[in-house]
Amino acid sequence: YFTGQLKELCTNYGKVSGIWFDAYGPDLPGDPPPAQIYRMIKKLQPEAAINDRNGYGDFYTPERDLPGDLSGCLYECCQALGMEWGYVRDCPLFSLEYLIRSIAHCVGHGGNFLLNIGPKADGTLPADRLRLLRQAGKWVKTNAASIYGSDFFPLESQRGRIRLGKYFATELYAARRGKTVHVFLPAWPAMSRFLITNYSALPSKVELRGSRAKLSARIMEGGLAIDGLPAVPPQTGCNVVVLTYSRVPPPPPHTPVTVPAIRLRAGQSAALRPGAAVVSGRSRKGNLIRVVEEYADEARFAARESYKVFENWTRPEQAAAWKIHCAKAGNYKVQAVIRCDPSRAGSVYRIKAGSRELLGTVKSSPLIADARQLPVVIGRVPSPLTRYKFSRQNLGILRLPRGRSTVKLQPARIAGIDGIDRAFAEIREVRLISVRN
Repeated sequence: YFTGQLKELCTNYGKVSGIWFDAYGPDLPGDPPPAQIYRMIKKLQPEAAINDRNGYGDFYTPERDLPGDLSGCLYECCQALGMEWGYVRDCPLFSLEYLIRSIAHCVGHGGNFLLNIGPKADGTLPADRLRLLRQAGKWVKTNAASIYGSDFFPLESQRGRIRLGKYFATELYAARRGKTVHVFLPAWPAMSRFLITNYSALPSKVELRGSRAKLSARIMEGGLAIDGLPAVPPQTGCNVVVLTYSRVPPPPPHTPVTVPAIRLRAGQSAALRPGAAVVSGRSRKGNLIRVVEEYADEARFAARESYKVFENWTRPEQAAAWKIHCAKAGNYKVQAVIRCDPSRAGSVYRIKAGSRELLGTVKSSPLIADARQLPVVIGRVPSPLTRYKFSRQNLGILRLPRGRSTVKLQPARIAGIDGIDRAFAEIREVRLISVRN
């Protein structure tokens, strides 16, 4: 039925520009896998853009917020006028300032923005939603040259007080369009100057959109300083400073994120924890593996003794990697500290170092019977797996070479139904225990 309706949509109505899935599927045993559905649509409608929520698509669809760095990815961030998607009578709406900053944040990080409004049951659009939509539309119209046809431009700002000039800076993000760089200021600087710290290309012209203030730019120690901001910002929510160049401005220098290697002396053991890993690969909506903080119980919370956990690990493409530096080649027994519910028991994961790898099969973890022993989670909704105890699983012996190497952890096969985004397990650490050669 699912496949038949998609075929009908792709053959009976002329050219289709896009297919936008929302509910995940197909997710029943025997249903065609997402990649097969994708190929069928592309065969019938080669130019249709397909989103990622069926499990395989052309672009990511993060919701309400951006999941880490999505630069280099095609994505469209979805937001609504409030916490509703369909019309809810008493639902509070976001402020105009918040919506404008959401639009600017997405555009300033290289994405498209989808703003949702829910009609009432009779098809009419609520007056308060329309009013908010029109107000946000005025900001978009004023700043259209900074929004449409622009590309991500990774500028940085100096946060806090700096000694030179003694002024406060602000968070910023930017987009490039042709020979102009559009700098978005979601918060107005405390003083009349701000500093772009990773850029030193001097523009020929500087403008503050919506203002006649005469701005100037100069190269200072630490970056490009913009002077002459008025005391009162001209726009609500987010202001835009436009830097014009005589030629296409060079991109800012790229500073890769580096994680220090874990150094092992001869015969030394180590715990590879989430905070020291580099994660890669994305699931639906562009989500990365999340690293979250927990406390084992109330007593540990009172003592502020926390630990970090990998969660939202839902796809075989997702991986975590640690850099290792061994003073001497050696053999290590590998253990994973892991928790899993019965529906994902039987999933297989691998740990690789160089050309060698170990495979482990996830076993169901025991439930925590006493609610007083449940982990304490701050600032987020606890995942369903917090009801299960962590347990150690032995994978075997791995030999690490002398010098630098990388230990990589990722799922090999996830048990259960492929169309449902649920974590194959949650992992607290991988332990390397030195054994005699």
